[in-house]
Amino acid sequence: MCIRDSFLNCYTDAMVEAIFAEQGVLDKVLGDGLLVLFGAPQPSPDHALLAVRAALRMADLLSELNEMWPLRDQRPLRIGIGIHSGPLMDGIVGRGRRVEYTVIGDAVNTAARVQDYTKDVLARRIAQEGDDGQPGAIILITQATYEQVKDRVRVDPDVSPYQAKGKAEPIRVYRVLGLS
Repeated sequence: MCIRDSFLNCYTDAMVEAIFAEQGVLDKVLGDGLLVLFGAPQPSPDHALLAVRAALRMADLLSELNEMWPLRDQRPLRIGIGIHSGPLMDGIVGRGRRVEYTVIGDAVNTAARVQDYTKDVLARRIAQEGDDGQPGAIILITQATYEQVKDRVRVDPDVSPYQAKGKAEPIRVYRVLGLS
């Protein structure tokens, strides 16, 4: 782990290494959040499992990162990871001096909404079980991802479906507990 850099740089570097270890592609850094792709731009039949494994690697880093976390005395470091599988459009966007590779589509929006839902799931869990003061991660996967990894991943199926803005039907999610 880094010592001299700011915490945000240390955090981002550690998370990116966990992502790269599972063949992920970092699309964007969004403050303290990351938009990560698996199976794009190069298709991968195991993209869903690679995404879950990267999320578990990220979660494993939290105890060490919490040692550097500036607010560790007020609240432990916690992260929420949302994973969704689905079709998307990718390509180079922009012109002139600003061009970038990116992805768009309902699958990207759904993943972002599921990631946002991790905050509610964490708050509910703390309300029910109490705050143990330990760093931790909430990893939620959608039904589409679950169907691809169900034989390789242990989940808690008792997470309330999420009625996301702009969605006609609630999104079925599972909390990842680990690999089977």
